[in-house]
Amino acid sequence: MDQLDADEVPLFSRKYNKHMAADIVQFVPFREFMHNPMLLAKETLTEVPNQLLSFFRSKNIQPNPATEAQRQILQQQLSKANSMGNNNANPHNVPQDEFFERKKEEFLQQLQNQGIDFFAAKDYIENKGVYSFNANVLKQNLNNPTYVNPLRMQR
Repeated sequence: MDQLDADEVPLFSRKYNKHMAADIVQFVPFREFMHNPMLLAKETLTEVPNQLLSFFRSKNIQPNPATEAQRQILQQQLSKANSMGNNNANPHNVPQDEFFERKKEEFLQQLQNQGIDFFAAKDYIENKGVYSFNANVLKQNLNNPTYVNPLRMQR
């Protein structure tokens, strides 16, 4: 895996008889990050921004300049998506995105169909949040008072 990742030594193509400009693999040992999905995602995607910039540079693609209004909209969207059902993460009472509200309701219905108390699940999602629409994640942590959602950890 480390050879394919090619962080230290660039890949060499025998077919083209040259070193490749970039690898498309990012090896992250899952066992080291399996209990922290936020860090797993961060480590997995760490090379993407530089690869994207390199590609744009190689094709001479220039970004469109962002306006202040676009930056503010993006910041609001990122704040909303920070954590599902997190009223504390929404200090300015910005209305929740309809997509996430609909997904939350569908997830709550799925949980109720599996025999999980609707109100207990709803309280859990609104107070602790979930990092995945996965019933097993919620079931494992629903009755665990010490559980801390890794996506809500202070940065």
